[in-house]
Amino acid sequence: MDGSKGGKVLLSSVCQPFGVKHGDGLGVSAEGSHQIMWAQGIFRARATTTQWGIDFIAENLKAPTVTLHYPTMKQFITEIEKGYGYIGIAFVASTHHKMVPMVQAIRKHAPSSKIILGGYGTAMGDEKLAPYADYICHGEGVAFMRELLGETINTGFVQPDICQRQSMFSVPLLGQTGYVFAGLGCPNGCDFCVTSHYFQRKHIRILPDGPSILGAIRDLRSKHPDMTDFWINDEDFLLNESRGRGFLEAIRQSDLPPLALCIFSSVKALSRFRASELVEMGIDWIWVGYEGKRAGYSKMNGRSYRELFSDLHQHGISVMSSMIIGFDYHTPEIIAQEFDELVSLRPSLSQFLIYGPAFGTPLHDRMKAENRLLPEDWMSYKHDGFYLTFK
Repeated sequence: MDGSKGGKVLLSSVCQPFGVKHGDGLGVSAEGSHQIMWAQGIFRARATTTQWGIDFIAENLKAPTVTLHYPTMKQFITEIEKGYGYIGIAFVASTHHKMVPMVQAIRKHAPSSKIILGGYGTAMGDEKLAPYADYICHGEGVAFMRELLGETINTGFVQPDICQRQSMFSVPLLGQTGYVFAGLGCPNGCDFCVTSHYFQRKHIRILPDGPSILGAIRDLRSKHPDMTDFWINDEDFLLNESRGRGFLEAIRQSDLPPLALCIFSSVKALSRFRASELVEMGIDWIWVGYEGKRAGYSKMNGRSYRELFSDLHQHGISVMSSMIIGFDYHTPEIIAQEFDELVSLRPSLSQFLIYGPAFGTPLHDRMKAENRLLPEDWMSYKHDGFYLTFK
């Protein structure tokens, strides 16, 4: 068993197909671009965004582990019949309805396998999920699985080899993007954010410092020598200024060719760096939450959006912005004003979502206390940012 107990492990995302006609919400898809490039239609760049978490967990277990990404139900049943000690399903609230038939299939076709539920969907609460699982993973998945399997918990992390290639009209575009997993969670604590509160507003630094981030990039390039595009997976990259400056210094001392890095970040974090320093790091695409002008989140403190966006654009950095509709202060007139202001900032791409009281967040607790949640006889698929779920 190579240090583990309980036999082989299977980790799976939910089963395909996806789409409204299959009972999904508008925001559920296997594509990473569908929420931000609706109007482009057939001209949209497309790519399948796999369930990164299960590959990361699998890479960090001693137990023999298989991962499945968006299998059909037939493929899933064929796999579980091979015999696994543990079968884990990763899901979110909006794919809860896809998780349930998978559990039913396990109990029918692999009744001796132990069922594990994981992912942000577990924020729905053990009371709702207990009928479907033997174990429910809350928080960081590697430590949970290591403990469950009797493996040593604090042995660090190994980065998996995960890449993505985009296509248009089914024709692959040049190059591919490598994924670097730098951290989990976010200390900003925005009231709607599952990611932040799932990890109790803590930032788990998978890669603790700048040299380790550069090391992960080098490891991917050793497997893919021509790779220069990377996604740094961290909810607010550069919020920890010392780690960010350590990365900048590591890049300065390296012999790497110019990189193209995509990151999530905030006004608060970006205000601590000059745009020229971001360019030195190789950052050329940033997702920044605009949210709402009067939202008052701490991550919005720093330079003005207009000054920041203009500076980033002048340095060749593309900006992806996201706006929320439905704050308590919103009226149709205010929404229109904020929309016009955001458009005037000329973001490269934009996302617009409805203010959503996701399970496990302070917003959900507040709406419940104020008796503003809509009746829960509606399907959980409405927790996808495209439906209003409160009064």
